[in-house]
Amino acid sequence: MGGVFTNTGTLQGIGSAANMIGGFYSAYSQLQQGQMQQDMNNFQADQILQQGDEQAKAVKKQGQQTLASQQAAMAANGMALDSATAEDISYDTLEKSSLDELLIKYNANVNAFQARQAGKNARTASKINAANTLMGTATQVADSWNQWAKTSKGKTSSTKGVNDYDDETTAYITRKSKYQAPGIYRD
Repeated sequence: MGGVFTNTGTLQGIGSAANMIGGFYSAYSQLQQGQMQQDMNNFQADQILQQGDEQAKAVKKQGQQTLASQQAAMAANGMALDSATAEDISYDTLEKSSLDELLIKYNANVNAFQARQAGKNARTASKINAANTLMGTATQVADSWNQWAKTSKGKTSSTKGVNDYDDETTAYITRKSKYQAPGIYRD
């Protein structure tokens, strides 16, 4: 009979250990997934910034080309490039080009920040999910332990042997067995 009790307790212990190991692996997987998401978002942010710089350089170059074309057209029409009108046109062209360049850089910075923040949020969420998984696993293991402890260390009341009762019950059984046939108990 002792072997049955031991095997049941052992099986329950193995099940709890497997549950605990599964919970740890699940939590670890969630942490790794969060880190991977953050890395991907950081890479995306770097790409956004690089693309923004390239676009800003292209806008600046285009602005310089527009300015050169305007100055060539003004000179071809006999306008002095140091006149107030020519300077106003040149200033306006450079100002618009600079504003476009700054706007592109600003938008790239905002989008990169949002991508990095999304990565941080994913990482934080993975930490919270991993903690919840570990808490749930701990709760399940504790529940299994409590169930096991409630049944006299794995032995249910229907499977008790003579040696598994407390002292008071054992004394009662011993006292009754002296006066009656074994297995027949009356109150």
